[in-house]
Amino acid sequence: MPSGFLFDQAGSAIFRAEDDGRQLDEMLASLNSVVTGSVAKILSPTISFTTGDIREYPILLLDGVEVATRRLVDLGKVDWDAYERSWDFQSLPILAVSADPT
Repeated sequence: MPSGFLFDQAGSAIFRAEDDGRQLDEMLASLNSVVTGSVAKILSPTISFTTGDIREYPILLLDGVEVATRRLVDLGKVDWDAYERSWDFQSLPILAVSADPT
């Protein structure tokens, strides 16, 4: 999350040690995978997750996921910013003028 944001038990955050060697994008991709979703159902079957629960999840390191993950995060941010509740909202996408007449 960007600098200046806070978190608590209901909105936890994940940090990595400086010498961990893993990139945050790799961890994000792994935590959003089908494998981690299956593990989550076993390790924390309730609706909420605690720091201790997530600490037990496996982090799968796959080559080449950084670029795809960063692109998906960027697309998600563009989508979120299209809603008025986003702090970075500018205007509705449907009102944007397109240079392409087709």
